[in-house]
Amino acid sequence: MENGNRRRAAFLDRDGTLAEEMGYLNHLSRFRLFPFAAEAIRRLNQAGLAVVVVTNQSGATRGFFPEELIRQVHERMVAELAAAGARIDAVIALTPGTPIAAAASRAPACSSAHRASTGSRSKAPSL
Repeated sequence: MENGNRRRAAFLDRDGTLAEEMGYLNHLSRFRLFPFAAEAIRRLNQAGLAVVVVTNQSGATRGFFPEELIRQVHERMVAELAAAGARIDAVIALTPGTPIAAAASRAPACSSAHRASTGSRSKAPSL
């Protein structure tokens, strides 16, 4: 349901909600979406909700994996879900103490959630 140029949104955690909880996901091959994730997101899409995935990735800060791995995981997640007919409108990764976290605290990253809530059709960012 849209209200003016605003749209309701569902904010979903990545690990343990859409994908298996792996502790620190230190390799792309360990990423596993739950079998029900695409259907659940399709239902949110059909209900007119923007779908925003938010995830805390402090392992990058601790040096357990590079920030690039976060981008790769999100690209794979968005692609796998899209192949199953499910759309992610934005992905927001919080990585305390890294350059990616500094970017997330500024307006451009915040605008990802705004774009999702207003229905802007830009590609889901993979922060």
